[in-house]
Amino acid sequence: MGITVGPITTPQGFQVDALYLHVITFRILSMTPTKSYHCIFSYEGYKSFEDKQNRNSPLSIPESLRQAETIVDSLEFLRRDIFEIAYATIKSRIAGEGYTVTDIQEPNQQKGSNYRFNKDLRDVDGFNPDGFDEDGYDKDGLNAQGYDKDGYDMYGYNQAGVDRDGNPRPTIPQ
Repeated sequence: MGITVGPITTPQGFQVDALYLHVITFRILSMTPTKSYHCIFSYEGYKSFEDKQNRNSPLSIPESLRQAETIVDSLEFLRRDIFEIAYATIKSRIAGEGYTVTDIQEPNQQKGSNYRFNKDLRDVDGFNPDGFDEDGYDKDGLNAQGYDKDGYDMYGYNQAGVDRDGNPRPTIPQ
């Protein structure tokens, strides 16, 4: 996974139409009280992916654009691939500076979103991209119609308006 950014002017004054960015370091700090991670990513720029593969020297990029950082909560950190987090952070940082950013799919590499789901399209908690588990229930235990496995809604009433103890749903006097 990579990103091109451009056009960009190097500190030496050269104009590059599309600079290929590649992550070179990850710095991950645990923020214990908040149970989140402070992630800092450093990257360098090349004329192209092929330049990087051929081990050519990176081009100089402006100092202000050499790293990006973000804070990610622990659950999201565990659900996502580190490169997915890195490139999303870098894209946001570079685009925020007004540059045009384009994703590059490197040969033989999965897209970042492919890391999130297993072969059955389930995330680490067992939910599909629509948010339902294999039985058709969401994280709150409700199906698409809003009922749990026993046929009761989030307020504890079934389709007939009766609760689990057989009491009817109260009516509001008019």
